[in-house]
Amino acid sequence: LSRYVAGNITNLSFPFRAYQFARNYRGERPQRGRYREFYQMDLDVMGINSLSTNYDAEIVATLSRVYESVAEFIGPTIVKVGNRKFWNAMFDYLELDDKQRRSAFVLIDKKDKLKDFEEGLNEEIGEKAAIEINKVFTGGYKSFVGKDDSLDSAIAELDGFMELLNAMGVKNAKIDLGIMRGHAYYTGVVFEFFLENFPELGAVGGGGRYEDLASKFSKTKIIGVGAAVGFSRLMVALLDE
Repeated sequence: LSRYVAGNITNLSFPFRAYQFARNYRGERPQRGRYREFYQMDLDVMGINSLSTNYDAEIVATLSRVYESVAEFIGPTIVKVGNRKFWNAMFDYLELDDKQRRSAFVLIDKKDKLKDFEEGLNEEIGEKAAIEINKVFTGGYKSFVGKDDSLDSAIAELDGFMELLNAMGVKNAKIDLGIMRGHAYYTGVVFEFFLENFPELGAVGGGGRYEDLASKFSKTKIIGVGAAVGFSRLMVALLDE
């Protein structure tokens, strides 16, 4: 999509909205609700030079309404919201080098699957930095208000985004800074939807903001926010019900 937008930038109206429903493939070992061949719905909004976070909220609200429309069959959902900008500011505050940042990113992304998250951080980034990162989950992200201007900005953005969601009628959202979305191209808000009755299935949809993905194809600043809905896990929930 980024390549298409970059190549047709003079022919498109912005913000540009796009969606597709297509068959996809992945090179992984199949497991329940996650297969090598699967169908996925993608939706994105892209802008030139700037893109209001209203569009991030619009994407989340759209998915929320979709899941609500079939709640009779799949049960209630919850959307967990994270923020890459917060973590970039935190890593700057802790003065982590590139290798430490990558290690911390992976550990945070896999936090719920690790036996000892803090010990893993200790080994990769040192005890002092590990304690600070763990405080985000034990003491809350607002415990870092006033410690750094970039952190304050990221925290304000996160709080403002939650207010936007509430204004758009999204009542099932919560902040979870353990949500990272594994793709390195995300730069701001990230989010994932989960089925409350089927937590073992993992995320059934998610996405986030990307500000540099099109830089390979265009010198123009193209900013986007997008999401994907995988249908395999929804079908598991439907068939189980």
